[in-house]
Amino acid sequence: MEIFNEIYGMYYRVILEILAQKRPMSKGEMAEIVRELGFDESGLHLLPQLTEQWHLLEERGDGMFAPVLRHDWIPVQGVLEKRWLKTVLRDARMGLFLTDDEIAGLERELADYEPLFDLDAIWCFDGFQGGDMYLEPGYRTRFGMILRALEEKCELELVYQVRDQKALTGTFLPVRLEFSQKNDKFRLLCF
Repeated sequence: MEIFNEIYGMYYRVILEILAQKRPMSKGEMAEIVRELGFDESGLHLLPQLTEQWHLLEERGDGMFAPVLRHDWIPVQGVLEKRWLKTVLRDARMGLFLTDDEIAGLERELADYEPLFDLDAIWCFDGFQGGDMYLEPGYRTRFGMILRALEEKCELELVYQVRDQKALTGTFLPVRLEFSQKNDKFRLLCF
């Protein structure tokens, strides 16, 4: 059984967002939140559960549903999760997604916990030894620009040197960022 699961983590975030609204909502409004934060088919599973089975929302007479929570809810992390997070913070790639201040803040919050395992304990027998230069400030800056373009669905003006060939220049719309564990490199897919 997986402890952390990207699919169930997404469902958790969708439900938390609906419950955090603290106001009556129609099924249509909830469906819009599910569409924005979940998969296309998520509404088929989550909305009936929320409105009919889990009793996290109470139905009002006008077809609206209101969260039953009366106070702010703060998610609780167990010791295992905190140790896992402490381990993940040790990965050089975290600097691509978090600022140095955010990482330092998380390190302070997790100071009382040991990492779940040492990153050096993991060995990929067919992994590439070079990899990208995650700690280089210029790399982090360019990576941040790409992430923003992906999130905001903006075009990027790119100049890309292909090994011994001439540089490619153009305007591209980033679609997806992939990571190859074998090559220890990120790959950007664009239109």
